[in-house]
Amino acid sequence: MFRFTLTGRTALHRELGGAGARAALEERLAEAVAAHGGVLESVALATAADWALDEVVAAGGLPAEVARWLAAPPAPGELEALWREAGLEGLDRQLAWARLEPLEPREVLEGAARRALDLMLEVER
Repeated sequence: MFRFTLTGRTALHRELGGAGARAALEERLAEAVAAHGGVLESVALATAADWALDEVVAAGGLPAEVARWLAAPPAPGELEALWREAGLEGLDRQLAWARLEPLEPREVLEGAARRALDLMLEVER
């Protein structure tokens, strides 16, 4: 039984954010482990982006604005209020009806901001 935890600040973090990338990695790891008579139990992602917020803020521009938001996100409850104002609580009801976990506004927006920052910084390189 094998458990993998991927760590570090590398481009792998960005690459695993792509559609199907994590599943493909897990499949390849499972095949490699099985070839040696083992079983893959899990693959945990503990990677971080290959940029630091303070460095991005210091560089300025649009990426800096996104980085500032990530460094000091809105107060608790503020995002939830915006979520309701946008009418997205209906989405939560639909997810519950489909027996899926409701979305957490902070997780959704932080994930989107981090992905946007990854893409902006990739273009600048």
